[in-house]
Amino acid sequence: MHVELHPIFADTTEGKTARGLAGACVHCGFCLETCPTYLDSRDERDSPRGRIYLIKQLLETGAASGQTHKHLDRCLTCRSCETTCPSGMQ
Repeated sequence: MHVELHPIFADTTEGKTARGLAGACVHCGFCLETCPTYLDSRDERDSPRGRIYLIKQLLETGAASGQTHKHLDRCLTCRSCETTCPSGMQ
């Protein structure tokens, strides 16, 4: 996935690292069935793939809404999604 960094992130190491990590996702959906929060809610924004899109939006706009914070905060950081990812997404 292509991520166009907002100017506040464009010249930062963190922004460039985040762009690289988000860009690794191929949106196959294999992660969905291993994510406990997605399985509980069936809300795409509570899936790893949905959170990657939310992070992409944050990186491109330079801001995050309260809804974005809510869905990112719901991640349990169990990393179960990584076990099924064919592209090695972290």
